[in-house]
Amino acid sequence: PTTWPVFLVWDAYQADTLKRDLGQGTPVRIVGPIHFSDAIPIAPEIPVNAIAVFDIQPHRKSNTSGISTLYEYYYANPSMHKLFLEDIHATIRECGFSMVLKEKRYIAADGERRYGTQLQQLAGESDVTIAPPELAAPRLMQKCIGAISSPFTSTALYFQDQGYPSVYYDPLGVLEKDDPAAHGIQILTSRSELRTWAKTLLQAGRHQFPMEGNCE
Repeated sequence: PTTWPVFLVWDAYQADTLKRDLGQGTPVRIVGPIHFSDAIPIAPEIPVNAIAVFDIQPHRKSNTSGISTLYEYYYANPSMHKLFLEDIHATIRECGFSMVLKEKRYIAADGERRYGTQLQQLAGESDVTIAPPELAAPRLMQKCIGAISSPFTSTALYFQDQGYPSVYYDPLGVLEKDDPAAHGIQILTSRSELRTWAKTLLQAGRHQFPMEGNCE
């Protein structure tokens, strides 16, 4: 039994999960997304037509432990992280957008080395901005036109709650489209689906001209 007087949760899915695990009598209040803040005085310069990308950095296997569905998804498929960034960057570039990549947290030496190398390469691209992990996701909303998140990070919910186009991307195509952990947010499972989603941003007129790219 819990000694907490009340749990504040984002939505009905979280409320149902708590009551399932702790008992139907668990005091729960649904309050919507609870936004975080940060102490960074100046955010990085974000170009126009930017799409925010939120990933989960791979830890070295020697520094990981645990058993869960997402644990199996990420650590049983080491190529997932690489494909996630490659597919998104290729699609964003093809459609003439910019990419703002925000890491979930700073893990330094605990991170997987190949991922670090890939991140350095992306940082050298003219259409990529690397945002510091300490920067709160809501601050990116002011500069970005949409968001692509790694399953199932809370950033997708932040953007959707504020009316921004927001999706999850599963480059392996193994997650169920109606996975309840997605909280109703669309799960894209291929580069072609990413391209179709990006075209909706163009058709909705969310971008600012001028733009270059061929998103056919």
